[in-house]
Amino acid sequence: FELRIKSESGKILTCEFTAVPQVKNGQVINIIGIARDITERKKSEDILRRERDKAQQYLDIAGVILVAIDANQKIKLINKKGCEILGCCEEDIIGKSWFDIFIPEKSREDVKNVFVKIMKGEAEAVEYHENSVVTRNGEERLIAWHNSLIKDDEGNITGTLSSGEDITEHKKAEEFIRNILETVDEGFIVIDRDYRIINANRAYCTQVNMPLESVIGKHCHEVSHHISKR
Repeated sequence: FELRIKSESGKILTCEFTAVPQVKNGQVINIIGIARDITERKKSEDILRRERDKAQQYLDIAGVILVAIDANQKIKLINKKGCEILGCCEEDIIGKSWFDIFIPEKSREDVKNVFVKIMKGEAEAVEYHENSVVTRNGEERLIAWHNSLIKDDEGNITGTLSSGEDITEHKKAEEFIRNILETVDEGFIVIDRDYRIINANRAYCTQVNMPLESVIGKHCHEVSHHISKR
């Protein structure tokens, strides 16, 4: 057991005590006590605890999923946003198999096999990829993942740390716009702030007599020049 005691100088110490009964003729005649000063260890533990809690606060305010998976495919860490998207509390997630529980069945084996190869060093980790997760209520959410490897002091791969952004609604909006644009006869394009084309419908590609892959990335004035030529 542990006790806080005051030394003769008035200093408060934390000590760890072990008490062993001394028995003679079946009777306890006294108790031998051993005390060890663990004050500095306790201070170190308190510092580590505060740093851990601070780190957890940073993780919890992040607007993306943060999840760490060990080499055994078990979840070692997940933040508040991850719990919200998966629809589970942290206690129901930590220690569980990421792939068997939170990856849709149709893609589970493929995703798991890639992870196994990465852990064995047989495949390179992909920094960015998109794949779905399945929530507690069975809904699938599309996540854009950024990944990094976790290694021990010897450089051995021990797991992965990933951040993921839920892009489900964004993808739905893109698909909705794409379907609308393909149903009209007028040419439509989507441009970024530098006036470069990031999307175009079939009618526009017909107007400029260029395939979509040649249109994407070009300045809109450059491509529109083809229309004026015609």
